[in-house]
Amino acid sequence: MIENDLYKILDIEKDASEGDIKKAYKKLSKIHHPDKGGDEEEFKKISLAYSVLSDIEKRNNYDKYGVVDDSGNINIDDAATKCIIDISNGLLAQAEISDRCKSTDFIKIIRDILKKTNNEENDKTNNFEMIIKRLKIMEERIEYHKKGENLFKILINNRISGYIRQNYESKKKKLILMKATKLLENYSFKIDEENVNNIGRVRLLDMLNSTQFSSTTSASW
Repeated sequence: MIENDLYKILDIEKDASEGDIKKAYKKLSKIHHPDKGGDEEEFKKISLAYSVLSDIEKRNNYDKYGVVDDSGNINIDDAATKCIIDISNGLLAQAEISDRCKSTDFIKIIRDILKKTNNEENDKTNNFEMIIKRLKIMEERIEYHKKGENLFKILINNRISGYIRQNYESKKKKLILMKATKLLENYSFKIDEENVNNIGRVRLLDMLNSTQFSSTTSASW
């Protein structure tokens, strides 16, 4: 679990300037970098803190809503490989009982699934950003005429935090999907044209239950 206080990780004040943040990161990375004998987990915390606090939008979201974008702290290559494996296992299970395993472009189907899933994540991020924008407008317009906490601002902020987290997760998945698509460029499938019937190639993708696919794969990577 990453420590919550990113400012404490870098040993800086909450009003630290961009220069202060960069200086603190350079100092700590020299001490904790694994190549210099430092602790890998500690270096990950430092790198995450820097990636968030050095980005204006991410820092604002962290300061106001307590949301941390940890997309820079994951191994994209490993996650992309895991994504391809999960999709492939589902397709291979279908191929084992199909007489069209020679005439169906296995690699193209995986590409199509990645593209379809990426489009779905695009729709999600666009929707999340629209909702966040609307909630922020509402937050700015609600006035409280007594001293103390504004109940409705607290409620709205909590909802904004939730949508920002979901938006970060969708953006993280998009990075993984893009990398997985890149990895597939090194593969192709040789179709046995003699096995293609008059109806055309029946794609294994149509044999999969899309809801079942989404629930089983996205949770694992």
